[in-house]
Amino acid sequence: MLTTIFGKLLPAAMLLIITFAAGTYAHEYSLDELYEITLKNSEKIKIPEEELSISKIGKDKAMAAFLPAITTYGQYYRYSSDKYNRYNVMLQPEQTLLGGVKLEENFSLGGAQFAGLDISKRRIEKSGFELYATKETVLFDVATQYFGVLKAKKAVAVARNNTERLTSYKNSSETKLKAGEITKTALLRAQAELSGAASELLKAQNDLSIKTSALARALGISGELILKDYTTTHESDIDAIISSCKTTEITCLIEAAITERTEIKAALCALDMAKKQIDYAKSAFSPYLTVEGIYQKRDDSPDSSNITPETIYGAVKLSFPIFEGGLRVAEVAEAAHKKNQTELALYDLKKSLENDVESSYYTFITMKKTIGYLKKQMDYAKENYISVTKQYNAGLATSLDVIDANNFFLLSEKQYSEAYYDLSLSALKLKRSVGLFFKSISTKRENNG
Repeated sequence: MLTTIFGKLLPAAMLLIITFAAGTYAHEYSLDELYEITLKNSEKIKIPEEELSISKIGKDKAMAAFLPAITTYGQYYRYSSDKYNRYNVMLQPEQTLLGGVKLEENFSLGGAQFAGLDISKRRIEKSGFELYATKETVLFDVATQYFGVLKAKKAVAVARNNTERLTSYKNSSETKLKAGEITKTALLRAQAELSGAASELLKAQNDLSIKTSALARALGISGELILKDYTTTHESDIDAIISSCKTTEITCLIEAAITERTEIKAALCALDMAKKQIDYAKSAFSPYLTVEGIYQKRDDSPDSSNITPETIYGAVKLSFPIFEGGLRVAEVAEAAHKKNQTELALYDLKKSLENDVESSYYTFITMKKTIGYLKKQMDYAKENYISVTKQYNAGLATSLDVIDANNFFLLSEKQYSEAYYDLSLSALKLKRSVGLFFKSISTKRENNG
């Protein structure tokens, strides 16, 4: 009998121990850890990394234009018959085997090779800046999702607290109804409020599950994802920029963005490339110089003494295309229009960044100023709810007073909890707009070794 009971209890006990241990040692991910995982696993970052590798290979290809091409070749000719002149000198053998090595180098006197090399170097720089910008964008998206999960988690806690308050209120109403202090309609209203709160709690839990799963999937985390709360403040970084301003704060931040944002640096590289592309296209109007060196050996059958079996020679050729249907003129015009496009894109990008900085700055300032008021509103609402509940239990307030006080407290809690995380995210957004977001992460990683 004891053996049977022990046999049934042992697996349950083991399961309980495993579950407890898993809950005890479940890892909580900080935002910095999510950054590390993203930099390691994100396909969105690996794509521009491959683009940077391709750009580096492009430089190798541009360098190859400065080196001679060495070619070896072999040719076999079979004729209908051998032919001789009247002096019995062979004019055409029956078959010939040719082989040799050819060294050839082409130079553009218009500097096409040098323009191509400059373009390849600027393309590497541009790819590097684009990789940096992509990392910054992807990491900020992760931060946005991270705060979305924290807000959803807080929403669950707020909804659960509301359910507990309304459960207490319903129980109190049941007691008062039995004592004849209230009518049944008051109890029905309490039960309706509690049902609504339970429904909101389920919705909040569902929203938390969806956002957590989306973040885990984006990061490639297969197990349970538990997040550490966010306690870091970035206001000091922003204050450091603003304190060094010699102009208005917004002007100073825009100037910092124009200097720091890698999108601007990439656009400047693209503009330089477009200008070099015009030089490259114009080089087609200059002649090409070709230097050749050839070693060739032939074997005729039947053998002929009047044909040299080995040949070594060098040649210098100068070529200049006079007319090719207006192709060079069209290529120069095309390069000029692409340069104009690049300039316009740069101007448009600067305007977009100015709007982005202004939007981020005013959002941050607004959130910074309102968070204090929302905290006070929540504290007063909580104190009001406690006082009204006490009055209701003493018969000095109605059920509507309790419901009104609870709804205002619930609204205040929601507004403060959302504003709390929105302030942190707005600070990161402002750093992102100014171009200091990824730099601060990189600095922190370097400091941590």
